[in-house]
Amino acid sequence: MRDTMYFPRVVDSELNELLLHVPAVLIDGAKGVGKTATAEQRVSTVIRLYDPAERAVIAAAPPKPLSGPDQFFSTSGSDCP
Repeated sequence: MRDTMYFPRVVDSELNELLLHVPAVLIDGAKGVGKTATAEQRVSTVIRLYDPAERAVIAAAPPKPLSGPDQFFSTSGSDCP
């Protein structure tokens, strides 16, 4: 998903350090400030819960907990049920 230019944010170094010590983080903030782009820089899999097709796949076979360096990012939109 890294097809566009990423502009580093102030939170990047703190997030990088935090992800060495915790299994998950929640990135919260105003719309349009780069939360999704920031998260996508650090994961191997993106699950877009606002996409009906991706949501159906997850509903049919929920992902198993990940271990090791594998990470995934799940994003929801206001249109998610």
